[in-house]
Amino acid sequence: MGRNFLSAMIIFDSSATKFFISIIFLSRSCSHGVGIAGGCGYHKGSAAIETALHEMGIKLDRAIGGTGYDASVKVFESIMSVLGYTSFITAKFYP
Repeated sequence: MGRNFLSAMIIFDSSATKFFISIIFLSRSCSHGVGIAGGCGYHKGSAAIETALHEMGIKLDRAIGGTGYDASVKVFESIMSVLGYTSFITAKFYP
């Protein structure tokens, strides 16, 4: 049996004014999306995630850009559930 793999890596510049995200989904084929968000006054990480998912052709029921970390985790958990996983690991690392 093959393995499915979903990875999201968020990189931000030292001033935390710009976030870059790379999302890779590996199943029978590979899909990759990249998102960038900058500026002030909103959660840039979730905005970059929404852009990357859109680039991959994944449509969300509602916008998550700017809504925060928890909304981003819920989106990834939903993707894994749709793929049939009942358990998975979410890891958060700080610089």
